[in-house]
Amino acid sequence: MRILGLELSKRGVVGLVVVLVFTLMGVLASLIVPYGLDYLGKPFTPPNNEYILGTDDVGHDVFTHLVYGVRTSLIVGFLTALISTFTGLAVALLCYYDRLDLIIVRIIDLFMVVPRLPLLIVLSTIVKPSIWNVVLILSFFGWSITARVLRPMVRQLKCSNFIGILKVIGARDHYILLRHVVPHLYSLIAVQFILEARHAVLAEAGVGFLGFEEPTTVSWGIMLYHAFRNSYTFISNVWLWTTLPPALMLALLTLALTLIAIDLEETYNPMLRRVRI
Repeated sequence: MRILGLELSKRGVVGLVVVLVFTLMGVLASLIVPYGLDYLGKPFTPPNNEYILGTDDVGHDVFTHLVYGVRTSLIVGFLTALISTFTGLAVALLCYYDRLDLIIVRIIDLFMVVPRLPLLIVLSTIVKPSIWNVVLILSFFGWSITARVLRPMVRQLKCSNFIGILKVIGARDHYILLRHVVPHLYSLIAVQFILEARHAVLAEAGVGFLGFEEPTTVSWGIMLYHAFRNSYTFISNVWLWTTLPPALMLALLTLALTLIAIDLEETYNPMLRRVRI
């Protein structure tokens, strides 16, 4: 099935549908939830007709925070992916020029050896914790992976016959890059965008779970953090509605993104390409 110019199998379509459902849930969160974020009920109330998924340790409606948590994950995931992917694309295009290629490769190698999640945790203790800082840090150190993936294709296209013909007839470099090189990178760009979004979603949840995120942030990681820091969670069955729902939502979103990325890779990566039946 071809969607937005990309070929997807049933597996990829399933992943895309799940992501679209999550996106719709985040956009319409205020219309879906029964209570506001400031609502407080009786703590640790089990699921019933009034509270679909019960309440947490301070009385927040779990379902309300679960739905609003979708917004945080999608904002961090897609905004990080957008910034890092297009920054990586711009850097990879600079490798088209021979005199810049070697320098850029060394810079890419330098950024790639930096572990993003541990660095994000360390910086979260120094700078003000917020989802915007998470986006900036992940983007600043995430572009190198995209640049590393796209650079070989840019160098290969530069040596192709049709690029040589364009140069002979007088086409300028910026025209060649924008009109003939970038279109050949669309599939790889899509794959890297999805992979970066998945990594950012997991990283944001990890920072929240470890307690290094702004306490007022509504996210699945923060929900897990508050659930695990309360000892009552481990000696009763409240984990069924305070811990399990955000963990399942996080797993479902990352699984959906993984399905899309794997499907695109198997379609457009020559080393992994398979025959569609």
